[in-house]
Amino acid sequence: MASNVGSERVSLRRTKDRSWPVSEVPERPGPLSPDGKNFIGTLDKYQGGQCIACAYSGRPTLVGNDGPVAITFNSPTSATMTLPGGRVTQIQPQPF
Repeated sequence: MASNVGSERVSLRRTKDRSWPVSEVPERPGPLSPDGKNFIGTLDKYQGGQCIACAYSGRPTLVGNDGPVAITFNSPTSATMTLPGGRVTQIQPQPF
């Protein structure tokens, strides 16, 4: 498993059982292509972690993964994500 230091996380949703699907982009070397335009990893599932507005509840537990995920960065502001099962969606950064 990749270290959280210097990594970016792609989190898709939060479910009622407090589980989060996450895919990590570790510092190089890793699953990012040399040109920085393609990422291939697994969509890991964590359970029992802290929600944004909640008190600290301890570290989440890795409970498996849903399969492969791929991201192709089309520009600095858009990308195409392929999820397990072949579903394809366009993504873009969101300011907060």
